[in-house]
Amino acid sequence: MLVGDSVAIHDPILDRLHIMKQLTRSDQDRLRYSIRVTNPSDDSPSDTHIAFVMGNFARNDVLYGSRGYRRTLVEAGRVTDRVLHKAAELQLVAKCRCEFIDRDIDAVLEADGIEEGTIVVIELGGGGNGC
Repeated sequence: MLVGDSVAIHDPILDRLHIMKQLTRSDQDRLRYSIRVTNPSDDSPSDTHIAFVMGNFARNDVLYGSRGYRRTLVEAGRVTDRVLHKAAELQLVAKCRCEFIDRDIDAVLEADGIEEGTIVVIELGGGGNGC
């Protein structure tokens, strides 16, 4: 999750966020551009919080074999649905994005894009609801 200039990882067992890194202004701009490039006329405010739903393809390949890829996508859909429902409960506006420059986002978030990568991006606090 990107909050301000901090990237944090959610630990579901402890239900806590752990700060992974602080982003430079350049990296923040790169993320926002990569997210909105498919809709350049988007007028979403730049102060939104951003949740990244990441998939760990390698883990699910080990656990489930050749169908692990499918399992990763199903899990990402479930997580995305939970985030959107929680946002609605908290009366936050959420914008779900499935089209973005994943290589740039993965690079900033330090994911290799092969064994783990970004599947969905959810902006919280901007305009427009749903996926």
